[in-house]
Amino acid sequence: MQTGTRFADAITLVPIDKGNSLRSIFLVARRGEFLTLSKAIADAVRAALDGLLDTYAWLRLYVPLGKGASDE
Repeated sequence: MQTGTRFADAITLVPIDKGNSLRSIFLVARRGEFLTLSKAIADAVRAALDGLLDTYAWLRLYVPLGKGASDE
C-alpha cells in the first residue's frame, strides 16, 4: 500500500508450507471518540484494499478472508 500499485505486477508470492504468516491491519480508537473519523479511516483502507484486489484479482488467492472482511 505504501508504494501504490506500481510494483504489484513485479511481486511473486510463494506459499509458505510451515509456520503461520499473517498480516493484520488494526484501527484502534477510544470508544465514543472521533466516531466519524474512525469510520472514515476504516472505509478508506477497506476501499484501497478492495481496489487492489479488483485490479489484481490473482491476489485474492492469498487473502484468507477474501474481499469485504469483518467490520469488527
